[in-house]
Amino acid sequence: MPLHIKSKKIARGWIEIPEMDHVLAWMKKDTGSILETGAANGRLFSYLHHYKPNWKYTAVDTWDETTYLLRDYHKEYRDPTNRSSTITHDMFKKNCPFATDIKSCIWDFETKEKFDVVSIGAVGSSWTYEEWDYVLEKHANMTKPGGITIGRNITSSKHYAQYIQDIVAKKYLLKDDFTDIIKHKYDIESNGPTVISSYAYTKI
Repeated sequence: MPLHIKSKKIARGWIEIPEMDHVLAWMKKDTGSILETGAANGRLFSYLHHYKPNWKYTAVDTWDETTYLLRDYHKEYRDPTNRSSTITHDMFKKNCPFATDIKSCIWDFETKEKFDVVSIGAVGSSWTYEEWDYVLEKHANMTKPGGITIGRNITSSKHYAQYIQDIVAKKYLLKDDFTDIIKHKYDIESNGPTVISSYAYTKI
């Protein structure tokens, strides 16, 4: 897997470089398809496209201009002094002109297409256990047989991390094929099949 090259421009956003490399590791072929819901400013896709330019990229987001870029991504989102500009649809298109962009919320988005890799960027801090259950299953159902679904926030300090942990433990198989390599590369000390707060899973 490639190390991050600072001269390559990538969009601002929350997902960290090791987590993006975790997604990249599962893009094992030269061509394939990837879907991300909650694509926001396009940070993940703008990184991956440098290494996998021949993949098909599909992004889903509401782009309702209520989410902010931050000045410092290690500080609290709710701090109004940490907020920068709002994320817009045009921002995503500028950062990821190679991607198909679909303006929709996860509840309304429907497709018959299956993807090699599905990334769950969508997150709702007010979602109930049942809603998280629906979201995880919906993304797994959009993944091709033999493909991978990658979620985030499983080790978050937010209350919904417990929902994610419980649902995954009951219904899915966590995959750790690349986690040790990535943790070693970035000197991440943690146990279990996660990279920071990201996890790869399949149906049992």
